[in-house]
Amino acid sequence: MEVPSITFESLSDFGALPTIRQLFAEHRNTFNISDIDLALLRLNELPTLEDGYSIQKKQALSATSSSTKPIAEFVTALHKLAHTILANFSHALNMPWESFLGEMHELNERGSDELRVFGSDTPIPNDWSTMIILLNTSYPNQVTVVCGEALSVFSNGVISAPKQSFLEPQLLPIIESVVPREWIAYYVRPNADVFYSPAGAEDRTGERVREVEGDLLRSSL
Repeated sequence: MEVPSITFESLSDFGALPTIRQLFAEHRNTFNISDIDLALLRLNELPTLEDGYSIQKKQALSATSSSTKPIAEFVTALHKLAHTILANFSHALNMPWESFLGEMHELNERGSDELRVFGSDTPIPNDWSTMIILLNTSYPNQVTVVCGEALSVFSNGVISAPKQSFLEPQLLPIIESVVPREWIAYYVRPNADVFYSPAGAEDRTGERVREVEGDLLRSSL
């Protein structure tokens, strides 16, 4: 099945909302975002990241050396993109306000967001997350967004999540005549103090993310 695509501009001005609502109605959990300005993601400044590279958000943002600062800026840019996506999701799900889901994923709050790099032929783990933002270095002006299990919980099942342990190759963007190189995956995860229950519910009780994410991450291995 072909992966739907929306432009970054339509995501930024909420012109993509009808498409996103249709995706949810059809229980689709993967889509591409095209025409992303390379300067937005600071890719030109990013050092070469090898297959197997991994860094947590907290570790990346605390880096101070000149060699690691571009990674911090890249993570920050990916997180900003995630907030743009979440703002659209908040609208599509009729959340109380536009930044509702974004406020559950603040950049500087404690959370286990993670940047990982995989070779072109390496299966990409579908580990527990709110969403995975995937970018291939061969065509960096396009990303693939895969909705995760946490997003399914927060949306009370309106948004589905892939059930398989690894992402299917046919879900990933393929551009004819371009040989895929490394995959960069940013696993967006909710802040540690967020209640792990449907967002927007009047009675927000139960366990917080910090109490359950260890088991959730282990179960997705």
